[in-house]
Amino acid sequence: MLLPKLAKNGSFLRFVILYVCLFIVFLPNFILTDNLKYSLAKNSQLNSPEKLKAVERRPRRRQFYYELIDKELRDYREEEDDEDDLTEEEIKNFKRRKMKSSRSGREAFGHSEYLLPENFRSLHRKDIPVTYRLHDDLLRYYRKGTRPVTHPSKIINVSMSVFLYQIIKLDAVKNTISLSGSFEMYWQDEFLQWEPDTYEGATEIFLASTDIWIPEFSLYYSVNFNDAVKLQSNNDVRVNFTGHVRYWIPFSTESLCSMDVKFFPFDIQRCTLLLGSWAHSNDSIKYSLYSKNLSLIDFYDNQEWQLDLKESHITSDGFLYDYLDPPLFWEMIVIDLVVSRQRFYYVFNLVIPSAMITFVAVVGFHTPSSSGKNRHEAN
Repeated sequence: MLLPKLAKNGSFLRFVILYVCLFIVFLPNFILTDNLKYSLAKNSQLNSPEKLKAVERRPRRRQFYYELIDKELRDYREEEDDEDDLTEEEIKNFKRRKMKSSRSGREAFGHSEYLLPENFRSLHRKDIPVTYRLHDDLLRYYRKGTRPVTHPSKIINVSMSVFLYQIIKLDAVKNTISLSGSFEMYWQDEFLQWEPDTYEGATEIFLASTDIWIPEFSLYYSVNFNDAVKLQSNNDVRVNFTGHVRYWIPFSTESLCSMDVKFFPFDIQRCTLLLGSWAHSNDSIKYSLYSKNLSLIDFYDNQEWQLDLKESHITSDGFLYDYLDPPLFWEMIVIDLVVSRQRFYYVFNLVIPSAMITFVAVVGFHTPSSSGKNRHEAN
């Protein structure tokens, strides 16, 4: 009795049509397997315009290389006295060798478009630019995490020069000194050596500092923890064919400095900066001074503090840590800076006005109180 009523009202028919539509929509998800879905999706990607264009370009590029190799083969045959001397096996080896050199040349530049038709001459390794070949040969088996020495007992001598640019400020409350400058470091890397004749007379090359070993160099007693851990920059390094490495590090740092302002504004402050390695002792890395004088070529004067050139100096010193087992000796660079406060500003704006006010107050205090009464009577 219920079905005829539903059919008569039309609700049953709409109910059946709805279920049929839902069944048609969700049927492929129940019937198709995962492999079939993957194959359909893959075919749809292959049929995209970008994929079709890439597939069309690939045979043309391959055909281009085949034509070039055939041309070189004809030229090679013309150079021979008898063109029948080449057997089928020799021809196959010739083509295989050419195709291998073409792939190595393209891979050296990181993309397949490196050999353009207008720039094509041959597919030998010698046609790769000398800087690319030298860079690839030097860093192919290089390990920047280990010291560049052939024997673990060898000591790396690191020479350095210190350039001071500016004393930014001295903070008496925090007992700190802020300054900027740069370091130049020199050392010998035994794994970065080559024969210039092999690379068309190239005697120098610039390498990224992130690709080679860099001496660990830190500023002790630094306020900023990042400066205390390591001083490094992203600048390139200059490498000579003998393995001589030159590295330039700019810095702007804040270091601890014990200040005494008892004689302000006639005070003189002495700050000592220690630089060296946290991990490597003197038996692995030894720091020394390339120039024993503090370079002030690009120094900018501070309006409040004046650097004492006679008392300021830089030395190379070491400290023995005898509490270690075994005792170790650490080589460090010691920079002693002696600065005096610029007195004129404070004398003219603070000392003289204060002295005048004090003098007037003292004179007024000793003036007789009757002097004012006599002046009124005279009037």
